Amino acid sequence: MDALKAATTTSRSITRPYGARTLDDTLTEVLTAATRSVPLLEHAGALVGRAPDFLCTATSDSGIAEVHARQAPFGEGPCIEAMTTGLTVVSDSLCGEARWPRWCAAALAGGVGASIAVPLLWEGRTLGALGLYWESPHLLDTDTFDLAETCGVTASAIVGWARSAQELQHALGTRQMIGQAVGVLMQRHGLSSDAAFRFLRRNSQNANIKLRDVAQRFLETGELPQPP
Repeated sequence: MDALKAATTTSRSITRPYGARTLDDTLTEVLTAATRSVPLLEHAGALVGRAPDFLCTATSDSGIAEVHARQAPFGEGPCIEAMTTGLTVVSDSLCGEARWPRWCAAALAGGVGASIAVPLLWEGRTLGALGLYWESPHLLDTDTFDLAETCGVTASAIVGWARSAQELQHALGTRQMIGQAVGVLMQRHGLSSDAAFRFLRRNSQNANIKLRDVAQRFLETGELPQPP
């Protein structure tokens, strides 16, 4: 099984429409596909966001969920290191692994013996990490490394697209709210659209408050913030 087959298998989750599925649901499909694509791989998980309050801690199965998620409160582990360094992190055997002593103790107790963590990189940003876990110490050769990174690219695309969609939705909402506030100012005070926008922006700058928040407050209360 080569990287091309892994890419074909895991990318199926991208090509299907999201519908009512959440990011966790979609990532879980990718993680499950990874366990079928990477030789002898038993478990996979993803951390999305920033430690310690990750937005998403999806896993391929419940058996790895606790061990995978413990990287967050411990502040250490292969996924944390991959996110920090932006590099793929490999450990053929967690027995005697000195980089993450607390997490390794929990991982070994939970039946994990080896791991690879791949940073989720998108448009120059690190959005999280993909963790692949074997139950026994395992020689992680070049082919396995390449397959892990292929799965990481797929997961990165899903998280990146989801983040872009959220940012676009937020931007559209912000634009609509500011436009409504401008319209109210135009109607109440006989201002042009440019003058009304400049008025809002000046209030935002004077009060050191985001323009969106100024517009929202104005629409909700009819008041504008006072400068500090």
